[in-house]
Amino acid sequence: MSNLYCSSVAYAAVAAWAQGTYTVGQIVRPSNPAVGNERCYRCTGPGTTGASEPTWATGKGSATTDSGVTWTEVTGQEAYQAPGAWAAPHARIANMTAWMAAGDVGYCSNDHAETQASAISINTPGGLSAPNYIESVRRDGSSHIPPQGSDYQAGATVSTTGGNNISIATGGSGLISTRGIAFTAGSGTGSASINIGSGGGSQQTLRNFTLTLGGSGGGSITTQNANLARFLDGAVVFTSASHSIGCLGRTKWKNVAFALTGTVPTWLFGSFGYNTAIMDFEACDFSAFVSGKTLFFPQVSAAVATFKDCIVDAGVTKATTGTYPVEAIFVRTAATGVTYTEERYDPFGSQVDETVIVHTGGASDGTTAKSRNITAGVNATWNAPFEALPVATWNAATGAAKTATLEGIYNGAALPTNDQIWIDVEYLGSSASPRGSYASGTKATRIDAGAALPASTEAWDSLAAARANSTTYALGAVIKLASNPGRIFFCTGQGQSAASEPAGYASAVDGGSVTDGGATFRAGVRFKLQASFTAALAGPVTIYPKVGKASATFYVDPKPTVA
Repeated sequence: MSNLYCSSVAYAAVAAWAQGTYTVGQIVRPSNPAVGNERCYRCTGPGTTGASEPTWATGKGSATTDSGVTWTEVTGQEAYQAPGAWAAPHARIANMTAWMAAGDVGYCSNDHAETQASAISINTPGGLSAPNYIESVRRDGSSHIPPQGSDYQAGATVSTTGGNNISIATGGSGLISTRGIAFTAGSGTGSASINIGSGGGSQQTLRNFTLTLGGSGGGSITTQNANLARFLDGAVVFTSASHSIGCLGRTKWKNVAFALTGTVPTWLFGSFGYNTAIMDFEACDFSAFVSGKTLFFPQVSAAVATFKDCIVDAGVTKATTGTYPVEAIFVRTAATGVTYTEERYDPFGSQVDETVIVHTGGASDGTTAKSRNITAGVNATWNAPFEALPVATWNAATGAAKTATLEGIYNGAALPTNDQIWIDVEYLGSSASPRGSYASGTKATRIDAGAALPASTEAWDSLAAARANSTTYALGAVIKLASNPGRIFFCTGQGQSAASEPAGYASAVDGGSVTDGGATFRAGVRFKLQASFTAALAGPVTIYPKVGKASATFYVDPKPTVA
């Protein structure tokens, strides 16, 4: 394995060829090389040159005869670099990587500033057993050859102008890793993209990076199907609202800031074509995306995106799923100051946090009481329900029937049925293996009639606002009454409340309506989601809430009991 070196600044400092006499060891570069043909040549046969510059042989290690002088191509070789004096570097990263064998490492000086008015393709032959690395390092007098850990310094840049793309590992390359390098594709009104990976099982890792789409005419950052791309500790910058990121294959983003400078796109992540995309985001900053912007907008593909421990503005549209087979999950991802969230979106509905309609004594993040607002979409059915994120608890009892319970409430006139909302429970039902067993609280078959869920008397009014006289209420507003503790009332007919509390509130039962001046309120229907099981081994019990009633909203406490 070899180390190779690249520096546009150091290359420009190499003496250009000139007519004259040379001794062994002197290094020159062509006076006006074509883009991609920048090379360094060492005098290996001393003498006097011809009257005009020779036609240089550009192959690795090739020889050029120049009248009485013999030149040997030595570009990027470690033997001819020294701290503060890189005497024979590559001028372009693509030139350097073209010289690489599997396992080779390329070092770019942190002042490397490569610009090209044509497309750039950076490809390497590395694989899992012998990856290739490209790192930005210092080349000053106190640095080292080969570089040491203290020599790492971000700053190397690679740019195209106009509508020219940058492609990284798109030529069938295997594993390539870069660190400390900023890539900018396009300028002016050009439409340029940054394309990463070629599919076929290739892998790339970008560390301490910046990816910028510089052309205002359009473009995207794309990864390919059957590809794994990792983006660690970096930033992504856009200059047009029409820019986007199209992720196919598998991508992992960790500690990345999106659009904190430049222009914020209308929507950020999509997946294109009839392919599969799996995306993980951890500790990323999406705070630049606010109302009117969308984070996850997949198109014509199967996609799963998980956002964990990220910053997301409260006003942004987190996911638009449409009818495509896509799923977006947000865990501990919200605006500044919100410590814990759990949300899920797919074509069958959504699950979001609720902090007003909460079960008294129920789930909390340690500071804020919470429940789940589970809303089924128009496509939800018993056969294809919306599946909320699972909740889990520990069960130590074996050999005895137990019942898992989640408390819920519903803005309806009657108890929901077990084909409208229910839970499935996974438990350890065999003493012979840890294979999961399942119990369900729903009906047995599609053609069976649903049964009313068990009623509950649990309180849900701890955080609801108290009813006020002569106050205008909108549809969906929630109030509580001291005269009927434990219950909450949903506004089902908007208008102004009466000047005093109507007598109907005190006697209202779950599902009962009360006329209140020009408004109407209905007492929420409280219910229990239950499924019984008998465990053979102590272990986790995982509970899966499911909703099969289209366009219906239920509030569920995610704190389970097993008794």
